[in-house]
Amino acid sequence: MSNAIESKSVSLASIFDPYVAGTTKARASGIDDAGNDTSNLYANIIYGSAAAATGIGSQSADLNTLYAAKGTAKYSLPIDGQTYGASENTGASGGASATLTVTLHADGTYDVIAFQSKHVPSSTTRASGTWNTFGAPSSGFQVLYTLTTVSEEGNAGSSNGATSYTTINTDVSANVHAVATSPSSGSNDITCTLRIQIRNASSGQVVSDSSLTITAGADGSV
Repeated sequence: MSNAIESKSVSLASIFDPYVAGTTKARASGIDDAGNDTSNLYANIIYGSAAAATGIGSQSADLNTLYAAKGTAKYSLPIDGQTYGASENTGASGGASATLTVTLHADGTYDVIAFQSKHVPSSTTRASGTWNTFGAPSSGFQVLYTLTTVSEEGNAGSSNGATSYTTINTDVSANVHAVATSPSSGSNDITCTLRIQIRNASSGQVVSDSSLTITAGADGSV
């Protein structure tokens, strides 16, 4: 990133968070920095908080009205606000299980996968994408899962692989699961909210904050 433009002898790169590919840009500022409009370089203020006034104007507005202050920008994954589930019933011949798993992978991707086991185990990808758009190795980031049970019935539960901030140098998962052992097992269900916070390991800055609902159900009825 260019350091050509300064405010009070401080580079704009030290005042504003950098733009992250795929996020919404601020309107064009009309200010050129080494061949780039500054809105191609700095994070839209909608993702963070305002810095002190820079004294640099664009369309009669200070740049601090366009860009997020250094260390304040946070982004949500596309799964933010969504609900995903896995379900299965036993049928006449026996047990069943269902698991819904959310995983951040060390290669920078994520997925939400439903696993069902009745006669032949199967899996279905409910959602997938890229979490690491920050231009640094995944091992430089940590994730915290906050898994909160909303309701639970019967033989069901959850698993959390990041109850404290955990370096993403391997797959890190959280899941909900339910099991029905026979047609007489009744209803087995769980619903949880999952908050996913990703932070820069060196600075401690939270760069992504998303929440979703995950469910699993295994029904003992035929």
